[in-house]
Parts: sequence; C-alpha cells; structure tokens
Amino acid sequence: MDLAQPETLVSIALVIAACFVFFVTACLVTAILIVILTGSTAGLRDFAKVIAAFGRVVRFWFRFGS
Repeated sequence: MDLAQPETLVSIALVIAACFVFFVTACLVTAILIVILTGSTAGLRDFAKVIAAFGRVVRFWFRFGS
C-alpha cells in the first residue's frame, strides 16, 4: 500500500478529524460537568490552564519530533 494514494490520505485525515472532534467534545462535556458539580465557573480557569498546558506539550512534541 502506497501512503501517497488519495484514499489513504483521506483516511488519515478522517482519523485526525475524528480525534479532534472527540477531544473538543470531551473538553466541552468536562467543562459543563465542572460548572454543574461546583455550581460556579471558578473551576473552569484551572481546566483552561490544563488544556493550554496540553496544547503547549503537543506543539513542543511536533516542533522537536518524537
């Protein structure tokens, strides 16, 4: 199987898109649960810091390779 075939590239793109949608959905559900369980939005600041740190780790990973 050649990785440059359009079908393979589309499949890879769909997997990446599905992972992104899953991640965003999980973040939204977590944020909603934080607000419901704590009764305030104060916990969202800590959650946002965790997401930002995760983004920095991913960016570092892609910049300097695995």
